[in-house]
Amino acid sequence: MTYVIVKNRKTIVGKPVSSYQAALKEASRLFGDDIVDWMQLNLRVEEAV
Repeated sequence: MTYVIVKNRKTIVGKPVSSYQAALKEASRLFGDDIVDWMQLNLRVEEAV
């Protein structure tokens, strides 16, 4: 399984990574760890299809 960082509706940020934890760490590195910022950006980690 691979995971991607998704911003807004369908904007994929970066390249797919092999684990959820790695994707979460990369998202935190790029966007910080403030939940309010993540909510405003509609930022999330999803399983790549």
